[in-house]
Amino acid sequence: MAYSLYCKTGRRDRDDIFLESQSLYRKQMPRDGNDLFRAVAEQMYDSQTLHFEVRKECVRFLTLKRRLFEKQIQGDFDKYTLRMSWPHTRGGMIEMRAMCLLYRRNLRIHEFNKPSVVITYGKQFRQLFTIYYTSQHHFDVVYTNAYYKTAAAAQAICYKLIFKQLLRMPDVDLAVQHMLFPGTYKKSSVIHFGDKLVFRNGHSLQLDKPQQTNCMLNNEMQCSFHNGHSSVSCMRKLLHGHCVPFSYQVAKSLHPQFYRNVELDVYCDNLQVGDKCVVSISKRFFDCYIQSIDLDSRSCFVYVVHWCQMVKVSLSKVRRSPLDEPQQWKQKQQHLETQKEQQLQTQLQTQKQQHLETQKQQQLQTQKQPQQSPFNFDAISSNSEEKKLMSNCLGCVSWTQVLLFTKTAAQFSSRKHEQSMLPLKVHQQQHQGQLQQSSTSTFYYATQHMGNPLKLS
Repeated sequence: MAYSLYCKTGRRDRDDIFLESQSLYRKQMPRDGNDLFRAVAEQMYDSQTLHFEVRKECVRFLTLKRRLFEKQIQGDFDKYTLRMSWPHTRGGMIEMRAMCLLYRRNLRIHEFNKPSVVITYGKQFRQLFTIYYTSQHHFDVVYTNAYYKTAAAAQAICYKLIFKQLLRMPDVDLAVQHMLFPGTYKKSSVIHFGDKLVFRNGHSLQLDKPQQTNCMLNNEMQCSFHNGHSSVSCMRKLLHGHCVPFSYQVAKSLHPQFYRNVELDVYCDNLQVGDKCVVSISKRFFDCYIQSIDLDSRSCFVYVVHWCQMVKVSLSKVRRSPLDEPQQWKQKQQHLETQKEQQLQTQLQTQKQQHLETQKQQQLQTQKQPQQSPFNFDAISSNSEEKKLMSNCLGCVSWTQVLLFTKTAAQFSSRKHEQSMLPLKVHQQQHQGQLQQSSTSTFYYATQHMGNPLKLS
């Protein structure tokens, strides 16, 4: 029956009854402002937890195709896209159109007491987004009952693998029947056939053996089933004592005819102390943990991780964050920051190495360079005019005059211009008498300080 697909009784309203008449099932999305992006993520990636990634992709597509959507948006386009990038901001048909073009799908919309409408965004698009649009401007996902029967069976298989194979709990199927159908379990007579239980309505259950299960009691020595003294398992004793081994939501997940909307159940649970949530402060969202709740004032104290301090906020600003909500954008930002730091460190290291290498090269060059004497006769060429000039310089009275004449002689040998000799000749003619008288004394002085002088002809 169709009603067995709903995970909670009392949640079916007129919209569900209307879709049930068309052999359709409505999977409700949490009313947290992310309903549109949750519906798209549910059909694209089979997981509502990727709704934040879908939102980011939608905003990127809006900015890239600005010319297609700018005319439909009232006000500043940049402010609109910035506000749409925030979590819990409701999306509309503009975002629905953008995601249909982005994921190359057309759209089928269901509304109450109206025939479904197919909006074609591309003739080459073969797949559809099926959305139910309520009168409260809320988006839900629509599936066929046949699809959700298979989904319920797959969900039951996954839960049974956890409780039977991993936890190794005894008589799990018996506990599910006892919790979901207590009237049938009590009124019908039970017939034992070895390891099977057969009820009057035709249902049969396979009982587990003690070697294949673990004891559920705190003291295993008190369990007669696992010690081999009784055939009644500890699970059956707990059920007879009106003890529930797990929650009723888990029991519905273990039954192959029920489908449990896990995302909606998790979101609808009341906030408790210690829950991880998202708080809205000055139009920004921060991860926080609830420390205390005051129901009279509808406020609570939260520990904001980003600020590392306690803040008192209203309960309306605190919303539950899924435990497996992806944080890829933060990881990307941290990765970029680490890359920048590494690049700066490498640049500093290379600069230090280059500075050290340059210092070493300068030191080696200074060591290799010979110490030039202030007066070098070997650098002078073998021209006759220079030799005569040098012989006249050696006859000078003062040593400063000798240096002056040698410098002018070096300039003459490098430039090889006749004009450079003019001041020397004038100076030579003016002091010719003095040079002849003091030539012998200066020559003797040069031999004492500079070694063997050049033989000038």
